[in-house]
Amino acid sequence: MSEVPADRRELRAFAADALGSIRDVVDRSRSFGRRSATWKITVRDGEAFYLKRHEERRLFETELIVYTKWLPKLLAATELNSPSLVAVSQDLGALLLTEAPGEILEETDASTEDQIAMYCAAGRVASQIHQLDVDPHEAGPERLYDSLIWERYLAAAVPYLDAGTLRWIERTVADDDLFHGLDIVPTHADFSPRNWLIARDGPAVSFGLIDWERARAGYWPEDAQRLAFDYWLKEPRLREAYFEGYGRMPTLAEERQMNLICLANALGTVSWATEREDFEFAEFGRRTIELLRRELS
Repeated sequence: MSEVPADRRELRAFAADALGSIRDVVDRSRSFGRRSATWKITVRDGEAFYLKRHEERRLFETELIVYTKWLPKLLAATELNSPSLVAVSQDLGALLLTEAPGEILEETDASTEDQIAMYCAAGRVASQIHQLDVDPHEAGPERLYDSLIWERYLAAAVPYLDAGTLRWIERTVADDDLFHGLDIVPTHADFSPRNWLIARDGPAVSFGLIDWERARAGYWPEDAQRLAFDYWLKEPRLREAYFEGYGRMPTLAEERQMNLICLANALGTVSWATEREDFEFAEFGRRTIELLRRELS
């Protein structure tokens, strides 16, 4: 892992050079997932911006590609609230972004009706992402679920799952052609309500999307895998709304492929979260594996 050589003083100087006089800086860095420095910066006239510096250089490079090459085409194709790029520091590995309107959907008490509208909008945006006329490999290596990934995930999970569950997963993924028919497309790869913004304009709501550092080439169900065994289980109508926005329902073969992608991510979650003592997230991974065992058996 390559550390980005920056400290708070250098980052603040970079922001001040781009924005002028700074009134306030609030640390909005998340405590989960890939670590990054995220600051909300307010300037003298009250306008707000966000500064991001990722721990890993490749995540900075991915977001820079998205903001310069993907987002202009996406914004031309669909209605979307999104931050825009203000300034870049290659030396610091830092991005300065405008503040997009709205609140993180997962952190609001949005009504069921508003959530349904947001999921329908999310489906439309996901469909447009997957159809973008860009080279998805520019954002990073493609994410495929080949035998090497399964072997790595299974080996990492050995201390944390029982032998019967591990044998079932090995049997389930033994076929080398599990994902036949799925094209490689651009994906956001962290597509969930914790990265969706809900903005209200009277009775209507609009959709926003942030945090593109995991964007990459992959299979389109990648952007539904976190939804399928978390949010949709709690409210099935959200699944219907998502695919209404997406423009079609998955085929039976795609449903199975989506479940297999969910299985891989749940398997990785168990070992990743346990090793970081995030036992609640690790238990979520175990529950998901058990649900998938019923679906896939």
